Amino acid sequence: TTTYTVTVSTVNGCTDEADFTVNVALQPTVAITNVICAVDLLSYDVSFVATNGVLATMAGTISGNSVVNIPVTVPSITLTVTNSLNNACVATASVNTPNCNCPTIPPPMGNNVAICQGATIPALVVSVASGLQVNWYTTATGGAPILINNTSFLPVAAGTWYTESLDPATGCFSNTRTPVTLTIHPLPIADISGPANICAGSSATLTATGGGNYLWSSSGGTMANATYNNIQTNTTYTVTVTDANGCTDNAAFTVNVTAIPTLTVTLVECAPDQQSYSISFTATGGTVTSSTGTIVSNMISGIPISTSSVVLTVTSSINTNCLITQTVSAPNCQCPPVPAPIGINAAICPGATIPTLTVTAAAGLQVNWYTTATGGTPVATNTLGFTPITTGTWYAETLNPITNCVSDTRTAVTLSNHPVPVASISGTSAVCSSA
Repeated sequence: TTTYTVTVSTVNGCTDEADFTVNVALQPTVAITNVICAVDLLSYDVSFVATNGVLATMAGTISGNSVVNIPVTVPSITLTVTNSLNNACVATASVNTPNCNCPTIPPPMGNNVAICQGATIPALVVSVASGLQVNWYTTATGGAPILINNTSFLPVAAGTWYTESLDPATGCFSNTRTPVTLTIHPLPIADISGPANICAGSSATLTATGGGNYLWSSSGGTMANATYNNIQTNTTYTVTVTDANGCTDNAAFTVNVTAIPTLTVTLVECAPDQQSYSISFTATGGTVTSSTGTIVSNMISGIPISTSSVVLTVTSSINTNCLITQTVSAPNCQCPPVPAPIGINAAICPGATIPTLTVTAAAGLQVNWYTTATGGTPVATNTLGFTPITTGTWYAETLNPITNCVSDTRTAVTLSNHPVPVASISGTSAVCSSA
């Protein structure tokens, strides 16, 4: 502050003085130190430093060295500092409204979920940055949330849901919603094909369908086909089929086993007539058939000796593929040696009665008589004695009447005449009487 003095003089030389004091007020100052949006983004605050005056604001509330709650709808404000001693001494600072639009809110992060039909439906889960909430929707945009402020959602069926991040302090949302899909895969349909009926000891190859990966029971392996060997009893096999989605289904298949019939040939013998033969056997587990002959009970008879072999087959009545066969060779039914008759030649004197020629033969054999050593037609049959009509040689052959087998040779029996003696007497033809 300064006092100024002036001396005034007239032309007459008269003077006078006057004083005037000029009071100097300090010039105010104002500086903006910070401009920040409020948490709710609906207002903002301005921090400042002011001197030499009192601060006034167009909007907001002065609190200490800040102007708070300035509506974001006000495009700009001016802060004015006025010296209280001289309101002509002022300082101003203009502040433009900051950008208090919502910042970028990261959407939730989540993974799609896939399950197999019949499995328990799991909760869908997402994650968000700290301090954010998650709302669930059925649409990618718009609509009303079906669940709010929850990072997990339990659906009741397959579908896609959309998650949105929310900053509860600012009310700002993520620009996009994250889709989270629950897929329910249908189960594969496992099936097994193969022989349902086999014979004991056989193999069975089973084929599975319905998936890409297979796991068989009973060490059947992991291929679509499984071969089981030497199966002796009815057995049920299972396979687990897994498809590309990891879903599984099981199938079972029963292989029914039929026992192989049994066959034992106990005797092969020629018929008494040596023209046929028979086969005796024991068999179980099926019906017996023969390539020839007549089957009665456990015997095949009437097989011609010209048949070199016979095939016996026992076939199961449960599974006709289960059978056993045996080839039986014909026995040797050629005639056994038949002993020739034993006979004695005979001789008679001329004029004597012709006797009966006789032979002997083994018991059960017959004797036929021939005029030749081989061939020819018998002149007498089935007799040990033969009466010729003249002298000569006849041939006896032995016959087995059951087998019709004959002796390999014929026995020659000869009837001959003794030479006739010549009677002669010599002596005296004339003598004297002894009288």
